[in-house]
Amino acid sequence: MQNFIKKTRNRCKLCSFVLTVSTLSFTIFACSQSIPSQSQKSSIKTSHKDDKVLQIWWDKGFGLEEDEAITLVVRNWEKKSGYKAKLSVYGPNELLEKAERAVRSGNTPDILLNNRAERQLNARLAWDGKLADVSDVIYPIKDLYPEPILKTAHLYNHVQKQRSYYAVPISQTTMLFF
Repeated sequence: MQNFIKKTRNRCKLCSFVLTVSTLSFTIFACSQSIPSQSQKSSIKTSHKDDKVLQIWWDKGFGLEEDEAITLVVRNWEKKSGYKAKLSVYGPNELLEKAERAVRSGNTPDILLNNRAERQLNARLAWDGKLADVSDVIYPIKDLYPEPILKTAHLYNHVQKQRSYYAVPISQTTMLFF
């Protein structure tokens, strides 16, 4: 139990850091953009991102403690940052399907954690240029990760014609043999 609590605390600390840095990066990026021309405005789809609430879609944890931990991280981040966040927790299958629909409609969350997305969604969305480049989040903490873990987030963007970090690893799972 002690080991589980320690792992949960470490995950919460990393999640808190990622949320803080991601939001800061998103805010800086948004503020640095020029005002779109009239022709650009017509092609921009209005979404919930305009309401200044960080939308987070998260995999339901294996235990109640995991859900409580991420809720606590988000609430603490709100208090420290002064920003609002809406955390929505879904089962893994439901979340993957919801994410697919959101991508098709153009109404995606700001942050998505789905363990199945790494195998089924991340590379395709990076290829299509639909994910934010989070290199500014990864580089300051790069030394905390084993190289094979970083490779799972270093993806090719066909639109930009380059590799970059399009995901932030926050956990590693193990495989059991019988």
